[in-house]
Amino acid sequence: MADDRGTPLTQSGLSQRIGLTTGATSSLLNRLEVAGHIVRLRDSADRRVVTLRATAGVSELVDHYFNPLTARMNEVMDQYAPGTLAAFERFITEIKGVMEAYTTASPGAPAGGR
Repeated sequence: MADDRGTPLTQSGLSQRIGLTTGATSSLLNRLEVAGHIVRLRDSADRRVVTLRATAGVSELVDHYFNPLTARMNEVMDQYAPGTLAAFERFITEIKGVMEAYTTASPGAPAGGR
């Protein structure tokens, strides 16, 4: 979470990170707020800026949900030699870089390619 890194997250920032429109992100945040998972706080220096904060207990909910998945992924990864995993990590990192460079340089590129 952004809070974990000491960086407050805004609705606009979240929208960009998860690839939703601002309207869809607003609807998502409304539901999370009603469920008690987040709060929206105004910045003390600039009251126009609203940041998002997780409420108490959210980390435990996230851990409860993802810890079993993490354990299963670790079981699979344990079957591979460290060198194989390192090569795969390099591959994924390079592919991610290519994709990010493409989408940054070509924001209007069609989804299906040219």
